Amino acid sequence: MNVIARNKSTRVKQLRGPWRITFDTNPDTCNYHCIMCEEHSHYRVHENRAAKSQARPRLMPIELIRQVVEEAAAHGLKEIIPSTMGEPLLYPEIVSAIHEKAATFDIDKRQVITNGYWTKDKSRARKIAKLLASSGVNHVAISVDAFHQECIPLDMVRYSAEALLESGITNIKWNPCWLVSSDAENRHNSKTRIILKELEDLSIPISQGNVVEPDGRAMSNLSEYFERKRSFPGISCQDMPYLNRLDDIQSICIEPNGDIPICKAFTIGNAKGSNTVGILESYDPYSIPEIKDILNKDVQGFVEGSKKMGIQLEEWGYYTICDLCCSVWKQLDAKS
Repeated sequence: MNVIARNKSTRVKQLRGPWRITFDTNPDTCNYHCIMCEEHSHYRVHENRAAKSQARPRLMPIELIRQVVEEAAAHGLKEIIPSTMGEPLLYPEIVSAIHEKAATFDIDKRQVITNGYWTKDKSRARKIAKLLASSGVNHVAISVDAFHQECIPLDMVRYSAEALLESGITNIKWNPCWLVSSDAENRHNSKTRIILKELEDLSIPISQGNVVEPDGRAMSNLSEYFERKRSFPGISCQDMPYLNRLDDIQSICIEPNGDIPICKAFTIGNAKGSNTVGILESYDPYSIPEIKDILNKDVQGFVEGSKKMGIQLEEWGYYTICDLCCSVWKQLDAKS
């Protein structure tokens, strides 16, 4: 739901800007289509609209990136990440522009999350690694797991990691995606452990990684691993991965068109032509009735109230509270 026009109050003030910004530089462009990828989820209302309104893949303008970094740098910004959907290093010039700007402001963590397969040409892979190092990248997370390696040859990922190390970037981690949990026993996790074992000789540490979300392509390919529920008592937005309380926004994502979503359902402003920190400072969740209800009653209470407005819930339940909330918002959106 777009709440930009309704977000006019300044009663709630955030004294600092976000500590982390993810730039969704190229969400539609990846060199592979992994079976668990959550991109193109039918629950992402604002993303679906953006995708349908453009015939060409979305690509973030470099000038927008520079603008946002300049605005947020003096307000507590500590971490920058280019696209976590799509492969950012298909556009190394955009990634380098992000981190060159971040380095000029001495932002602590200048990170890239990549699948490690940027090109078939090893000499070009070395050039990209050197470009990352020279632009100020100081953290790299490389996705290696059963899902990525269904498509991506491990020898090229190994070569890319070695090229990064040779370029002087030493803070590198393998970033696996687990199914259900890192401890769960299933054929996908077993394969991931074998892959990580094969890479042990590089002495690159393994991050906590992430867990497949019941969203996007995962719903078509891995649905048997997910459980639907009819209610989520006691579960709040901040209990979900990568989300904050809706009245305490600490990290944000900027979409290619400049939109600033605070979750899968709500967009609070657009960075094009507006100051990003100013948008956060003027954001008053308690002036927006629906968000106020979520904060005061939790999502379950908000949904119960929505039923009085004629909202119909799916009989078979939902996978997460985000799934539930977005389903309700799709119906509310259709009614407006």
